[in-house]
Amino acid sequence: MESDEIQFVFTQRNQQKLVYRGRCYTLKRTNRNDKCWICASGTRGCPGKLYTNLDATEVIRTGEHAEGCRVDAHAFYHQQQLNELKRLAAGDPRPVLEIYDELASNA
Repeated sequence: MESDEIQFVFTQRNQQKLVYRGRCYTLKRTNRNDKCWICASGTRGCPGKLYTNLDATEVIRTGEHAEGCRVDAHAFYHQQQLNELKRLAAGDPRPVLEIYDELASNA
């Protein structure tokens, strides 16, 4: 289910990502009156943008996404799981697939 709530996750490199209505966005720039976030879906050439107030608590406007850019109802959860997998893999000598299987079985 798509949520109108703005949620934040942090990447392994401590970069902030915004999750809104099933899509992930990365901060592109901060203007005097708003922040511009770009679609981080990985769909090549997706022009999707989201503008928030400076505190990133309210969405001001959104732009259209590419046709192939899909909505992921569980984007926030998936981003959290990906970050956890990367964190575990960085300090564990086991193969990533083995760590993934362990993480998936605990979910």
